Amino acid sequence: MNNAVLDVKPPGASAFRVALDPLPFTIGRSPENHLVLRDNRTSRNHAIIRRDGVELIVEAAGSRNGIDVNGLREEAHVLRHGDVIRFGVDDSYELTFLLETTTAMPTHANHGGLRKLRSMLEVARSIQGALSIDEVLTAVVDSALEITNCDRGFLLLASKDGLETRIAREAGRRPLTEDLGIPAKVLHKALRTRSDLLNMHFDSSVDGLDASIVKLAVRSVVCVPLIKVRAGDLSETALVGTIADSIGLLYMDSRLHHPELTANSRDLVQSLAIEAS
Repeated sequence: MNNAVLDVKPPGASAFRVALDPLPFTIGRSPENHLVLRDNRTSRNHAIIRRDGVELIVEAAGSRNGIDVNGLREEAHVLRHGDVIRFGVDDSYELTFLLETTTAMPTHANHGGLRKLRSMLEVARSIQGALSIDEVLTAVVDSALEITNCDRGFLLLASKDGLETRIAREAGRRPLTEDLGIPAKVLHKALRTRSDLLNMHFDSSVDGLDASIVKLAVRSVVCVPLIKVRAGDLSETALVGTIADSIGLLYMDSRLHHPELTANSRDLVQSLAIEAS
């Protein structure tokens, strides 16, 4: 059922919709899941939705609290339109299984300030919930992708050998398995310029464009340097430091369109970079 979706109601945040693609579709606290639950009471790998013939089945993935479907504890359940999935704890995520032909909550593709505000609240909740560093950084990249409407996002950390990928995500809050594929000189340009935010557009018809960019069909790139932040010195966190202060890069790109970069979007992305730092 390619039109199967989940309406997701996070605790204390606006609901959104995700498509059940690919299958099996994994759910849990770990950043590698297709749907990441930002609640440290849930398990790292909490549930999985898989296909069995023409049916879709939700199963507990060995989690401590298990899953409830329509208020009943279940190990496995054949999903029907309108089924409500919970994760064994009060006031946590609630997922409603629907067919896309029905009207439900707004999709991730919707524009507007509420979507962007929700993204920032997700990051704040991750930090406040004392989740692992990788889970917080994953929330940062996911939120940056939602704010800019980019397709791919990478959080890169500086090392003696250059820049190494710490987090790789794609739009829709999903893990990304493909390599970055962008030449180091493009990334180093962002660090050398030391601008708060570097936004580059590419036209594949222009001669001299790097072959890797042409191959990836990247149209736009957004880069934000990550800067060392002095603990407790919040008054200076929005300022750009020296090149020696660079600890990495928040990188995003788009293959289909130019990113949404209004003045508010730029401010939000820069705030996310500060949180990552």
